[in-house]
Amino acid sequence: MYAKLPNLGEFQIFLLSDSKLTPAQAAAQALDSLVLAQSPLLDLSRIAYVSSSTNELGLNPGGKIGDSIRSQLTGVGMAIPFVILADGARIGLGTFVSSISSSFYAGPNVTIENIQPDSLALMMTPTTVNPLKDSRVVKALSETGKLIP
Repeated sequence: MYAKLPNLGEFQIFLLSDSKLTPAQAAAQALDSLVLAQSPLLDLSRIAYVSSSTNELGLNPGGKIGDSIRSQLTGVGMAIPFVILADGARIGLGTFVSSISSSFYAGPNVTIENIQPDSLALMMTPTTVNPLKDSRVVKALSETGKLIP
C-alpha cells in the first residue's frame, strides 16, 4: 500500500498514467497499484462546490474549466478511468464515458458530453458506492467550505 501522497491537496481527480487502460482492466487491479497521471485533472483550486445531494461538482465560474476537461477527454476513448483522492488517500475508481457508449462502469460515471463549462455530475447506480459520501471526502470538502447539502 502506498503512503500518503505529498503536496496533493485535499480532494482531487486523477486520470491514469496509462491512457490505454480500460475501466475493466483498472477495476481488476488494486486501487493503490494504479499509476496516476503526474498532475490532477481536477482539484479544490478549480472547484467552487460539491453537492452531496446531486453529486454535482461546481467548477469555478467563468473559468470554463468544464470545457477544458471535456476537450482533454474528447477523442481519447469512449471510457476513461479516473481515481478520486481525498487527503492523499485513494477513495475510489470512476469512469468518464462518451454518450455513444451504452456501458456503465463500476464506480461513478461522468458523461463527457454532459460536462458543462462550470459543472459536472457523477452518475451513480443503486449499487455504486458514492465516493462523495466517504468520510475523508466529506472532511476535506467540509473543512474547505466546498461541501453543500
